[in-house]
Amino acid sequence: MLCVSYHIKQKDAMPCVSTNNHMKAYYTIIIAMALFSCQSPKKEDAKTLKPKQPNQLQQKPLVNTSIDTSSIAIIKNDEVLPHLLQDAAGSAELSNNDLKVIDKTLETVIADYNSEHEIIFKQFGEQHPDANFKREYFIIDLKSYKRQYIAFYNKLGEKEVWVNCICKASKDWQHKLVTVKDGGNCYFNLKINLTRDFNYDFYVNGSA
Repeated sequence: MLCVSYHIKQKDAMPCVSTNNHMKAYYTIIIAMALFSCQSPKKEDAKTLKPKQPNQLQQKPLVNTSIDTSSIAIIKNDEVLPHLLQDAAGSAELSNNDLKVIDKTLETVIADYNSEHEIIFKQFGEQHPDANFKREYFIIDLKSYKRQYIAFYNKLGEKEVWVNCICKASKDWQHKLVTVKDGGNCYFNLKINLTRDFNYDFYVNGSA
């Protein structure tokens, strides 16, 4: 509401009076009228000026994912971190977008691995024609693997994930970390820095 101020024109001024009491009463009326015109907003108007509380703000939904999560287990165990991951400074959560990045990274890494081992497989076949090497011993088929993810923050505060892939999973693989010595390419793992989008420490088990 606009605040209206009142001004007294010289020609409309009241005539002089002999006592100060009349002047005091006159100015008291003027001040009261000005204050009344500048009254504060109504209660319902004040409510509309209040900012929204944090819990009322709408958050953006996570990115939808088409990844088959039935083959993925997110292991949340802080006790595992110090023993398994020396660079871990604390556990982290994975978003749907993180799952997409992991999936894409795995596909790229395994595609490169398979390209190299296709050559090795052919070379072994040529050098040892009677050995009857099986291609599956050299090539990794991601669709045949279960995955275990352990997300963590490194000492720089960057989000990373340790990906453990296994082709022969135990019944409790979704809750218990699977570690195997040897086993060949049935078992492999790597680390992915999700903050800076790169991978490292890719390791495929050896054969006994």
